[in-house]
Amino acid sequence: MRTALTLALTLAASGALAQTPAPNVLTLHPLSLITGYVDLEVERALGRMVSVYVAPGAIFATRRGTDGNTSPAVFAWSVDVGVRVFPFRRAPSGFFVDLSAGYYSSWFEGSVRERGDGLRGVVGVGYTLVLWRHLVLSTGLGFQTRAQGPGFDRLGVSFGPSLRVALGVAF
Repeated sequence: MRTALTLALTLAASGALAQTPAPNVLTLHPLSLITGYVDLEVERALGRMVSVYVAPGAIFATRRGTDGNTSPAVFAWSVDVGVRVFPFRRAPSGFFVDLSAGYYSSWFEGSVRERGDGLRGVVGVGYTLVLWRHLVLSTGLGFQTRAQGPGFDRLGVSFGPSLRVALGVAF
């Protein structure tokens, strides 16, 4: 019985990995939800080795109104566009090299309302696993640079790591 169960699970997993993945992927980054950031990513394979994606996002925060009550509000929004190259398997599944760029804008409420704008660039590597042709798990690690400030006339530049943990569906 144990051997039959092991064999069945092995065949199911190998069958799930052997299928050609669907060309479109929609993912959500669940770790970002901890910080109030909602980021959806739509990816499309453009052939065997290349996919492109767009990822709009928003940061939600709680703000206190003039009446003293708190309510959720959008604190910032962003949009990233990128390209992934899959050298060993058919896009959008397998090991990938990622290159993306994005723009973001945020608002800070204080004694006066301030707005900050920024540009972001990311270079990374990762792996996307598509199971049963529709279930997607994607992870990656990269390096990002950001240029941000109260306006594009006074940008400060920063560097740091970029982490990708995404769950989604292929269709």
